[in-house]
Amino acid sequence: MNKTPIVWIRADGNSEIASGHLRRCLSIADALSERGARVIFLVADEMSAELLRKMAGRYFTGSSKLENQSDAADPGDSGGTNDVDSSGSSRMEMIVLHTDYHKPKTDGDALTVFYRKCPPDFLLIDSYFMKAEDFTRLNAILPDVPIGYIDDLAACDPAVDLLINYGANPPESFYRAAKKCLFGPMFAPLRDQFAKAGSAYAVRDRVERILLTTGGTDPYGMAERIIRGIAGEKVLASVRIAWVQPSVSGGNDGRSMLESGEMIDRDPRVEIHRQVTQMADLMAFCDLAVSAGGTTLYELCAVGVPTVAFSMADNQQSFAGRLAETGAITCVGDVRPMGDQKQFDSAEETAVQIVSWLAAQANDTAGRRQISEKMRALTDGRGAGRIAEEILSIKKVQG
Repeated sequence: MNKTPIVWIRADGNSEIASGHLRRCLSIADALSERGARVIFLVADEMSAELLRKMAGRYFTGSSKLENQSDAADPGDSGGTNDVDSSGSSRMEMIVLHTDYHKPKTDGDALTVFYRKCPPDFLLIDSYFMKAEDFTRLNAILPDVPIGYIDDLAACDPAVDLLINYGANPPESFYRAAKKCLFGPMFAPLRDQFAKAGSAYAVRDRVERILLTTGGTDPYGMAERIIRGIAGEKVLASVRIAWVQPSVSGGNDGRSMLESGEMIDRDPRVEIHRQVTQMADLMAFCDLAVSAGGTTLYELCAVGVPTVAFSMADNQQSFAGRLAETGAITCVGDVRPMGDQKQFDSAEETAVQIVSWLAAQANDTAGRRQISEKMRALTDGRGAGRIAEEILSIKKVQG
């Protein structure tokens, strides 16, 4: 009987770290579970743990306290796939390390303890705070454990077994230390629901619904600005707005507007969507989309919804900018103020550009069809499975 491969995934999500990091790791985790691996998430704190539970919509086994994991983390042997919960989803385990996600070196003691209890066959890391010396430290703590790293900033050339940069036109020559690299949109780790989403989407003659998502947070209040702008645009007077409520409280993320009813009173066309599980279906129901930069842009590409993007973080700026170079999306720029520019002015200018793009697309059915075709040619929504196959093909993981 073959030993079940154990894969650790080290990732976090909160008001500072976009929820897309956990989302893409969940997609890879699902693909690994489907292929018989045992997946254990390692998060820094309870905030990340709570967000992961909320996003996953499934039961996570294991205590949040590392010292109580001796039973839950007993490796054992199994020839089958992971257990499933009552909803049919694979069960996954989660350990809260109680460390500082800003400082990867603080993970050291906790990882050493857990390594003795449940040594992994592979470790996948998703963190912008990792530096070259952190990978060197990990190799000493976890001897003979292959390490993978998801990167889209190209700020560090890590000496890892598997490097994943699924951005459009990634700087391939920058990465020299990794043993193997997976580059480009075909490795975008999307949820399984997006694998067939494109075939179900058709560009309609009339724009009736616009998807609006800022990701896990909205620190610059972009949702309110964009909704206000759409309300004042005659061409968009009859459209409905499908607003995906941010999952993490922090800054002006729309939560206070929702509670007061101010947004609904001001524009009754707004449909509020919370904790969306079937995002592909919601996207397919929309004719245009506004999205912050990140993996959501690839989800929209897989479906084929003409999209205008903006960024509000360095990684989003690079990611959305490179994707815009392919012609698949339009990126109007970054909402953060530059130099002496005031934050209000920067965000307002970006919102004006977004509404202008939406109005132009509403009158251009042929143009929207061309954009949709270009988007769907970029990714097929099967990247998570490809990454899982690569992880499981590594000699150590095979056993």
